[in-house]
Amino acid sequence: MKHLISVIILAVCAFCSFACDPPRIENNHIYWYAKNTTNEVVSVSWTKSDNTKNDKQITPGDSVLLVANGFISQNSDMLSMDLIKNQFASDKVKVDLYSNTGQFVKTWTYEDGNSGGRQMFNESYNRLIVTGSPNGNLNTDSVFVWVFDIIPEDLAVEGK
Repeated sequence: MKHLISVIILAVCAFCSFACDPPRIENNHIYWYAKNTTNEVVSVSWTKSDNTKNDKQITPGDSVLLVANGFISQNSDMLSMDLIKNQFASDKVKVDLYSNTGQFVKTWTYEDGNSGGRQMFNESYNRLIVTGSPNGNLNTDSVFVWVFDIIPEDLAVEGK
Protein backbone atom coordinates (compact mmCIF):
# COMPACT_ATOMS: atom_id res chain seq x y z
CA MET A 1 0.00 0.00 0.00
CA LYS A 2 2.82 2.41 0.88
CA HIS A 3 4.47 1.57 -2.43
CA LEU A 4 1.24 2.34 -4.34
CA ILE A 5 0.86 5.70 -2.58
CA SER A 6 4.50 6.56 -3.34
CA VAL A 7 4.00 5.68 -7.01
CA ILE A 8 0.84 7.79 -7.22
CA ILE A 9 2.54 10.79 -5.56
CA LEU A 10 5.54 10.43 -7.87
CA ALA A 11 3.27 10.20 -10.92
CA VAL A 12 1.31 13.32 -9.90
CA CYS A 13 4.53 15.27 -9.31
CA ALA A 14 5.93 14.17 -12.67
CA PHE A 15 2.69 15.11 -14.44
CA CYS A 16 2.62 18.55 -12.80
CA SER A 17 6.22 19.26 -13.71
CA PHE A 18 5.50 18.54 -17.38
CA ALA A 19 2.03 20.08 -17.50
CA CYS A 20 3.14 23.33 -15.87
CA ASP A 21 6.04 24.06 -18.22
CA PRO A 22 5.54 27.33 -20.11
CA PRO A 23 5.88 27.27 -23.89
CA ARG A 24 9.49 27.24 -25.03
CA ILE A 25 10.97 30.30 -26.68
CA GLU A 26 13.07 29.07 -29.55
CA ASN A 27 15.28 32.17 -29.74
CA ASN A 28 16.81 34.58 -27.33
CA HIS A 29 14.76 37.75 -27.12
CA ILE A 30 15.43 41.29 -25.97
CA TYR A 31 12.81 43.94 -25.21
CA TRP A 32 12.93 47.53 -24.03
CA TYR A 33 10.00 49.10 -22.19
CA ALA A 34 9.23 52.54 -20.83
CA LYS A 35 7.27 52.23 -17.58
CA ASN A 36 5.20 55.05 -16.12
CA THR A 37 5.91 55.22 -12.38
CA THR A 38 4.23 58.62 -12.00
CA ASN A 39 0.69 59.26 -10.77
CA GLU A 40 -0.52 60.69 -14.08
CA VAL A 41 -1.02 59.53 -17.63
CA VAL A 42 1.94 60.34 -19.89
CA SER A 43 2.58 59.83 -23.59
CA VAL A 44 5.67 58.80 -25.49
CA SER A 45 6.26 59.23 -29.18
CA TRP A 46 9.02 57.88 -31.41
CA THR A 47 9.63 57.58 -35.16
CA LYS A 48 11.55 54.73 -36.72
CA SER A 49 13.82 54.93 -39.75
CA ASP A 50 10.95 53.86 -42.04
CA ASN A 51 9.07 57.00 -40.83
CA THR A 52 6.57 54.90 -38.89
CA LYS A 53 5.41 57.10 -36.03
CA ASN A 54 4.44 55.53 -32.73
CA ASP A 55 2.40 57.42 -30.16
CA LYS A 56 1.44 55.63 -26.97
CA GLN A 57 -0.30 56.75 -23.80
CA ILE A 58 0.96 55.10 -20.63
CA THR A 59 -1.29 55.00 -17.59
CA PRO A 60 0.30 55.04 -14.12
CA GLY A 61 1.95 51.69 -13.40
CA ASP A 62 1.74 50.53 -17.02
CA SER A 63 4.44 50.30 -19.67
CA VAL A 64 4.86 50.46 -23.43
CA LEU A 65 7.13 48.35 -25.63
CA LEU A 66 9.72 50.50 -27.42
CA VAL A 67 11.90 47.79 -28.97
CA ALA A 68 11.39 44.10 -29.62
CA ASN A 69 14.45 42.41 -31.05
CA GLY A 70 14.07 38.71 -31.85
CA PHE A 71 17.08 36.44 -32.25
CA ILE A 72 20.25 37.43 -30.50
CA SER A 73 23.53 35.83 -31.46
CA GLN A 74 25.68 33.89 -29.02
CA ASN A 75 28.31 36.65 -29.31
CA SER A 76 26.00 39.34 -27.89
CA ASP A 77 26.56 40.75 -24.43
CA MET A 78 23.03 40.50 -23.06
CA LEU A 79 23.89 42.16 -19.79
CA SER A 80 24.52 45.40 -21.65
CA MET A 81 22.06 47.70 -23.45
CA ASP A 82 24.29 47.87 -26.53
CA LEU A 83 21.88 45.95 -28.80
CA ILE A 84 19.06 48.34 -27.95
CA LYS A 85 21.19 51.47 -28.14
CA ASN A 86 22.74 50.38 -31.42
CA GLN A 87 19.32 49.85 -32.99
CA PHE A 88 18.29 53.36 -32.00
CA ALA A 89 21.60 54.85 -33.12
CA SER A 90 21.35 53.27 -36.55
CA ASP A 91 17.70 54.30 -36.86
CA LYS A 92 18.31 57.84 -35.56
CA VAL A 93 15.31 57.40 -33.30
CA LYS A 94 14.38 59.78 -30.52
CA VAL A 95 11.79 59.34 -27.79
CA ASP A 96 9.59 62.32 -26.89
CA LEU A 97 7.76 62.58 -23.56
CA TYR A 98 4.46 64.45 -23.14
CA SER A 99 2.47 65.29 -20.01
CA ASN A 100 -1.13 64.25 -19.40
CA THR A 101 -2.27 67.54 -21.00
CA GLY A 102 -0.32 66.78 -24.17
CA GLN A 103 2.39 69.35 -23.39
CA PHE A 104 5.83 68.45 -24.73
CA VAL A 105 8.19 67.77 -21.83
CA LYS A 106 11.47 66.45 -23.25
CA THR A 107 13.29 64.44 -25.88
CA TRP A 108 15.67 61.59 -25.18
CA THR A 109 18.17 60.69 -27.92
CA TYR A 110 20.94 58.17 -28.27
CA GLU A 111 23.48 60.96 -28.71
CA ASP A 112 22.53 62.43 -25.31
CA GLY A 113 22.75 59.09 -23.52
CA ASN A 114 25.95 59.94 -21.69
CA SER A 115 25.24 63.60 -21.04
CA GLY A 116 24.22 64.88 -17.62
CA GLY A 117 20.94 64.14 -15.90
CA ARG A 118 18.56 61.23 -16.32
CA GLN A 119 18.89 59.90 -19.82
CA MET A 120 16.74 57.12 -21.23
CA PHE A 121 19.66 55.80 -23.30
CA ASN A 122 22.01 55.67 -20.31
CA GLU A 123 22.18 52.07 -19.12
CA SER A 124 22.52 53.10 -15.46
CA TYR A 125 18.96 54.51 -15.56
CA ASN A 126 17.51 51.25 -16.90
CA ARG A 127 16.99 47.97 -15.11
CA LEU A 128 17.43 44.51 -16.56
CA ILE A 129 15.07 41.60 -15.95
CA VAL A 130 16.36 38.21 -17.11
CA THR A 131 14.15 35.13 -17.32
CA GLY A 132 14.98 31.59 -18.33
CA SER A 133 18.68 32.27 -18.10
CA PRO A 134 20.50 32.14 -14.78
CA ASN A 135 23.39 34.61 -14.56
CA GLY A 136 22.80 35.84 -18.11
CA ASN A 137 23.94 32.63 -19.78
CA LEU A 138 22.35 32.36 -23.19
CA ASN A 139 20.06 29.46 -23.93
CA THR A 140 16.96 28.96 -26.05
CA ASP A 141 14.72 30.26 -23.28
CA SER A 142 16.56 33.52 -22.60
CA VAL A 143 14.44 36.66 -22.39
CA PHE A 144 16.13 39.95 -21.57
CA VAL A 145 13.86 42.86 -20.67
CA TRP A 146 15.27 46.35 -20.15
CA VAL A 147 12.96 48.83 -18.41
CA PHE A 148 13.29 52.61 -18.20
CA ASP A 149 11.13 54.02 -15.41
CA ILE A 150 9.55 57.38 -16.15
CA ILE A 151 9.55 59.14 -12.78
CA PRO A 152 7.85 62.36 -11.63
CA GLU A 153 11.10 64.33 -12.04
CA ASP A 154 11.07 63.46 -15.77
CA LEU A 155 7.86 65.47 -16.13
CA ALA A 156 9.57 68.72 -15.22
CA VAL A 157 9.34 70.73 -18.44
CA GLU A 158 12.77 71.50 -19.89
CA GLY A 159 13.80 75.13 -19.62
CA LYS A 160 11.68 75.84 -16.54
